[in-house]
Amino acid sequence: MKVAHESESHIFSLSDMHTHEVSLHSILFTASAFKEVCQGLKFSILTRYHLGETLRCIQQSLQDKSTATAMATVGAIVNLASAASSFGDIETARKHMDGLCRIFELRGGISPFETAALAEMKCQRIEICLAMTEGRKPRLLTDIQSWDSHMPESSIHVASEFTSLDPRSLTTDQRLLSIWVDLQHYSKLANESGTPIPPELFLSISTTLPNRLLRLSYKTQSTSELVRLCMLVYIKSILFSLPRLGKRMFYLSTNLEMALQEFVPLDRENSIFLLWALFVVGGCIFEDFTQAWHRQAILETCRALGVRSWIQCRGMLNRVLWIGDVHDPLAQDGFTKVFGAA
Repeated sequence: MKVAHESESHIFSLSDMHTHEVSLHSILFTASAFKEVCQGLKFSILTRYHLGETLRCIQQSLQDKSTATAMATVGAIVNLASAASSFGDIETARKHMDGLCRIFELRGGISPFETAALAEMKCQRIEICLAMTEGRKPRLLTDIQSWDSHMPESSIHVASEFTSLDPRSLTTDQRLLSIWVDLQHYSKLANESGTPIPPELFLSISTTLPNRLLRLSYKTQSTSELVRLCMLVYIKSILFSLPRLGKRMFYLSTNLEMALQEFVPLDRENSIFLLWALFVVGGCIFEDFTQAWHRQAILETCRALGVRSWIQCRGMLNRVLWIGDVHDPLAQDGFTKVFGAA
């Protein structure tokens, strides 16, 4: 883990940690907390000790003008915010981010990080997670200067593979179409074993694309709005995959529950999109397939498409936006539960 030196001229090595107590405790807390949460355990005495020491050191730093906006202080708060958002403690994450935003105001903005790009990216990703949860424009990210895709312009008008769903059957908004093309390209690379993801494309998935989607809005019952919400869920599945986080994203869960029930597919392409949306949202936001309306919608859509097995279902899902290693396990489990209950 990289931690920025307060001079912002180099990155700390572990041997330097004794000069910044707040950095040491925040990293030890975060590492220990992640391990215990993943094991399904409550915070140990040692983990709670490092949390207490982190908060004490941060409070001391904030009371001193010379250290209130130092990178060591920023890095420690970023670690706490990152841990809280990952654990689904949205309220605590929001409080930490509110504090960081005030620090950035004193620093003259988020951009003067120089070599501390890691801290900047983590701040932006946490803010995106909160913005997805609350359905608002993210702070700390710039206004949209361009809506262009990272792909060649021709890819926006022609699906990359003849078997892929054509997004033009869902929306004519060029902004949504360009985002779709980038997600489709990312998914294709992720599914190809041994193919590296270009750093600029992953950065786009991490910040640029969700920032664009969160700054768009459409009529509540429009297909474009459903497409926008579903692409946010898809990005969430790539960036924020810890269990129980999806259920706490109330803006997405509430609006998608309504939008999915109101969507009426007009043709086969629409039905394939609906099937994909039901599985992506079920696995990544609802995190279960227990709601009666949800199961019924999957059954009816599969029936309309002639889908009778998981292999057939996966073939349909793979035509939209899909990364096998990420989405197959939850979707297959959901398919089994739905058809087992049928």
